[in-house]
Amino acid sequence: MAVKKVQLICATANVGRGANDGVYYPAGLLTIANALQNEGVEVVVDDQHHSRIAIRNDVDLVGIQTASTLCHKNALEIARIAKAAGKPVVLGGPHATALPEQILLNRPEIDFVIRGKGEQPLVDLVSSLGVDRSLTSVPSLSWRECGRVVHNPDDTRMWHYDKYVPLPLETLSCGVGQYWKSYHEVINPQTDFSFLIFTHFVCGYRERRVGRIQPGTRFPVRSEQTGEPKFCSFCALQDVAGPRLPKNILAELRSYLNTWSVPKGSRVALKCYGDNIGPQGKLVAELVQEIERCPWWRDYHFSWTFYCQSSYLSKELAENLAQIGTDCLFIGFDSINDEVQKLNALGTSRLTH
Repeated sequence: MAVKKVQLICATANVGRGANDGVYYPAGLLTIANALQNEGVEVVVDDQHHSRIAIRNDVDLVGIQTASTLCHKNALEIARIAKAAGKPVVLGGPHATALPEQILLNRPEIDFVIRGKGEQPLVDLVSSLGVDRSLTSVPSLSWRECGRVVHNPDDTRMWHYDKYVPLPLETLSCGVGQYWKSYHEVINPQTDFSFLIFTHFVCGYRERRVGRIQPGTRFPVRSEQTGEPKFCSFCALQDVAGPRLPKNILAELRSYLNTWSVPKGSRVALKCYGDNIGPQGKLVAELVQEIERCPWWRDYHFSWTFYCQSSYLSKELAENLAQIGTDCLFIGFDSINDEVQKLNALGTSRLTH
């Protein structure tokens, strides 16, 4: 079965509503779209926040993202429609990663689950389907064979975000302008354009909690010193921590300004999607220097939004964030309960926060 075109779908939550719903484009699906396009596969990305989802007749495979458990019901409904249309269905995202066995045993509308990062595994799956090759070589794939669920080994290849940028915003079926409009209406009416920018990956707090990740494992389960459980389940379980190079951050931004013909003088909002900026003081300081050398930065009015864990916020970091144009900093507190603080084992307390 040759796979020439893939439809990637971002499912919305079926209960509740987030303040940012429909404001930011699905960056995870766009990195996957980039990976597939690099292999000559046509891709269209549909976002249920902005489009009524219909399965396209000309696609050969449908991939659905479950960004959280709250999206699972809608994802399954989309999968049933795709299955009825005769399309193979791949499910991915945090919920699917946590429950691949249960999903494949109970949901016939799902053919494949990709656990964790989906860029290279989905490319490998498309390639294998195209030549009717055994699926046993596709890493991080869960699938059915002869009535049983098979879980292939995790993908241990290093994942580099810069391999997948600039994000192919043109694959968004609703158009990237829809997100700019939503940002303007929901977040800040004083903006003309908005872009998601990763400055770094994984929270430094999480790295302190889980310690050094061993090759071939998702995260260490026990502390070497005490034998106690050692984990942080909040985000990005399979990512390796690390800052991006400031020059790469600005090069990605420059490509968007050029591609979308953003006029000089525009008010451009930048949302850092890298989670806790607090432990990344060195990166922010280097970004200050890179921006000072940048010949085009002052042609626009940039405003950054970051999240910072309270125990990491220092005067120096705050000053450097201000230097690069940060106008919104969300402060996250570990807890206001000292017993929880003791469990966190970072030496912090309600008073220090």
